[in-house]
Amino acid sequence: MPVVKLRERGQLTIPYEYRKELGIGKEDVLNVLKIGDVLILVPKQLAGDVVSRKIEAAIKKKGLTLERPKVFIDTSALIAGIASSKGAARAVLQLAEIGLIELIVSRQVIVEADRNIEEKLPEMLNEYREFIKLLAPVLVDDPRQKEVAKYLTVINPDDAPILASAVISGADFLVTWDRRHFIGKNIHIHSSLKIVTPGEQWSIPLILIDRFY
Repeated sequence: MPVVKLRERGQLTIPYEYRKELGIGKEDVLNVLKIGDVLILVPKQLAGDVVSRKIEAAIKKKGLTLERPKVFIDTSALIAGIASSKGAARAVLQLAEIGLIELIVSRQVIVEADRNIEEKLPEMLNEYREFIKLLAPVLVDDPRQKEVAKYLTVINPDDAPILASAVISGADFLVTWDRRHFIGKNIHIHSSLKIVTPGEQWSIPLILIDRFY
């Protein structure tokens, strides 16, 4: 792994082989994403799917296996990600925007978020709906009653539909800000889900590391 040193005024030299591989020119502009303690540079002129394809090609060239982690996000984390431009939940949405994860939501999540935005920020409702279209998450149907019933004794009954949706969707992770009902409840015993909150220092690196096996 190349080591680079910050120069005066924060200038940073990107190794030539990386610039050549990504097609980055002298005057090109890059987006800087801060995800936890990690900085990610993304060429601004490249669309997210192009960046994703280049990353995949580089990984395959090194003989690694790549599969995008499937991340189910609940209403609390979705709204937090939309409401902040710098928060940890926003970082999860950014990972989806540039194609590093597959973001999954249920119809219940979309409806709840829509209702919350309409009640509290009605003037932003159209912008929110447009953002969801651009984000293009995988949308799964709400679970049937018998599927929800499996989790009624595992978690708060009101949250059982979300847990059931995440499990049925085949997600690797469930991202939530609902610490009270989801975190530390031994839910992993009843499913293969890894349940994390966006703000935990290790949660974002854990999701990224899960790409490589």
